Amino acid sequence: MATIEEIFKKHKKSLSPMSLKQYVNTINGVLGQLKTDDYKILYKNPQEIIKKLRETYDNNNTLKNKTASIISFLKCLEIESPKDKKEINEAIERYADLVDICSSKIHKALIKNKKTEEQNENWMSVDDYENLKKILMDEIPNTINTSKDLIKIRNAVLFHLYDDIPSRLDMADAKILYKTKASPKLSKEFNYIVLDKTDKTAEYYLNKYKTEGTYGKKKIAINSDLYDLLDKYKKALAKFNKENWLFLNNNATDKLSRNNLGITYSNLGKKIGKKMTATLNRHIKVSQNIDMDKVHSLADKMGHSVNEALKVYAKK
Repeated sequence: MATIEEIFKKHKKSLSPMSLKQYVNTINGVLGQLKTDDYKILYKNPQEIIKKLRETYDNNNTLKNKTASIISFLKCLEIESPKDKKEINEAIERYADLVDICSSKIHKALIKNKKTEEQNENWMSVDDYENLKKILMDEIPNTINTSKDLIKIRNAVLFHLYDDIPSRLDMADAKILYKTKASPKLSKEFNYIVLDKTDKTAEYYLNKYKTEGTYGKKKIAINSDLYDLLDKYKKALAKFNKENWLFLNNNATDKLSRNNLGITYSNLGKKIGKKMTATLNRHIKVSQNIDMDKVHSLADKMGHSVNEALKVYAKK
C-alpha cells in the first residue's frame, strides 16, 4: 500500500515541499488521534472521523482546514473496487457538508463584526502586549548555552515579531539570514527574515502564505527597535541550527511546525491569563487601528451593515 506522501506526490505534483509536508502531517495527525495508520478508515468510517475532529478542534477555521485536507487526500486515491469508489464518494460528501457548516459559521461570525465570547475573554489591550513583552524579555538569560536558554529568547522573538507583523502561521516556514554584499539567494519555497548589519535594520520576505496567489511576494520592513534582539537571537541560533530556521522546537533539534508554532504562541498568552492565537492577534491589530464604535454608529445611521460600510463606502 502506497504511503500518504507517495499518494500526494503522485496526484498533487504542483505541491511545494512545505505544502506537501503540511498535507501529510494533517492526515497523519488525524490517523494518530484514532491510533491507526490505515488511511482507509477515512472513507470506511467517516462518521467516526468527523466525531473525532469535532471533539478535537473547536475552532471552525481549523476544523474546516483539517476536513478539507482529508477531502483532498481522498480525491487522490486510486480505487478499482466499485464498492470502495462508492464509499469514497459518500465520505467526501459527508466531509464537504462539514466544510460547508464551518464556512457558514465563520461567515456569520465575521459579518457581525463583534467579538465572540471567547475572543472577548482573551482580548489583549496595548498594555497587555507591553506587559507580556517585558515578562518574556526578563526571562532571557544573559548567555545562551542550552536549548532551554534558546527557547527563552525564541519566545520573546516570536511574540515581538507577531506584535509587529500580525502574520498567520507562515513564520514557521521562515529562515533568518544576514544580508551579504551579493543579494541573498532566497528560495521561493520559504519565507525569510534578513538582517542588515550595516543599517541595523531587518526585513521580512514573505513568499509562502495563504493568499500569495492574490497578493504575490512581499517585502515587509520590521520595526528597527527589534534589530538588536533579532541579532542576538540569530547568533544564539547558530549554536543549535545550521539550516537557519527562524524558530526551532522546544528541544532545539528541528524547525517548529505550523501547528506547534500556534500552540507555542497560545501558551505565551497564558503568562498573563490569556489564550492567544495568531488569528485573534490579527483581529486585535486591525481593531486597534479602527474605531469600531464609530463605524457601528455610522453604519446604523446610514441604514446598512458594518461590513457594507467598510467594504463599499470606506475609502483611503
